Amino acid sequence: MTAKVKVTYRVRPATMDDLPKVVALMNAAQLADVGEVVIDEAELRTEWSDPKHNFAEDTFLFETPEGTAIAYGDVYDRREPLTRVFSWGRVHPDYRGQGIGTHLLEILEERAQKSIVKAPPHARVAIAQGIDSRHTAFIKMLEDRGYSLIRRFYQMRIELDQKPPDPQPIEGTVIRPMRFPEEAQALFEADIESFRDHWGFQPMSWEEFELFFFKREDTKTDQYFLAMDGDQIAGFSVCVEKTPEDPDMAWVDILGVRRPWRRRGIATALLRHTFNFYHKMGKKRVGLGVDAESLTGAVGVYENAGMSAHRVWLRYEKELRPGEDLGVQTLQD
Repeated sequence: MTAKVKVTYRVRPATMDDLPKVVALMNAAQLADVGEVVIDEAELRTEWSDPKHNFAEDTFLFETPEGTAIAYGDVYDRREPLTRVFSWGRVHPDYRGQGIGTHLLEILEERAQKSIVKAPPHARVAIAQGIDSRHTAFIKMLEDRGYSLIRRFYQMRIELDQKPPDPQPIEGTVIRPMRFPEEAQALFEADIESFRDHWGFQPMSWEEFELFFFKREDTKTDQYFLAMDGDQIAGFSVCVEKTPEDPDMAWVDILGVRRPWRRRGIATALLRHTFNFYHKMGKKRVGLGVDAESLTGAVGVYENAGMSAHRVWLRYEKELRPGEDLGVQTLQD
């Protein structure tokens, strides 16, 4: 039910104690718009546990005098060198149509302006928003404020209603679970090497990688599959067994193959290994995200492995300062 009178609210930084109400707010907005939830408390707790996360400067919680959360937004500007300030914002469906979304965007853009000093003097800096293509009202709001669509990303899925094909053997390569913790640093380094050929790539720090892939509440490193060539990681499929939107869907967080081992079928073998693992577990489907214009042709690899696009996420940006885009734009030598 839409609020009938103009709501009075204040804006303050969030705290860890606000985590349940922020998750409920974000999921209420997502459910109203597309019929799916977007996040759970474990995922947001991980994001907020980053030692570099600054509640006071980077989070904005809109709430009524009674303490009801009606909107939330935050910014992320911790990749180096800085080229994009990522932002996220949602308004509870009961409080829309009162200018709250516009106010939230104004606050996020004002905060993003403060990040420009972190960027090299010659660097282009933009504020970025990722949005489900079905969020038509929010997309219009972004476009009205000068944001432009710059990239599309697919959520791809495969249904596991029948046993997937077994992976084809690849001479000299064995697929197995990672050995934690002794292979953690090697996986991090393989990830950096593999993803340097992805559009917009800027490397994670070890601390951030460790937080998101080894310290999450749902981390199960027996579901981190490595394609090994001797003692070298040739490729990897890093997975979680369920997603907030669909407990029956396993998720491939990252899939990569290092340059010297590409074009040997390792990505397809890793995918088929992953699909078979989750089929045996009783999962109904497996999903992943991919750049729709992947520089390495990943979409075609995933389609050949039996996956198809399920939905589209859009990257919108608004330039804050012109200059050289320091994110990866083409395949690197």
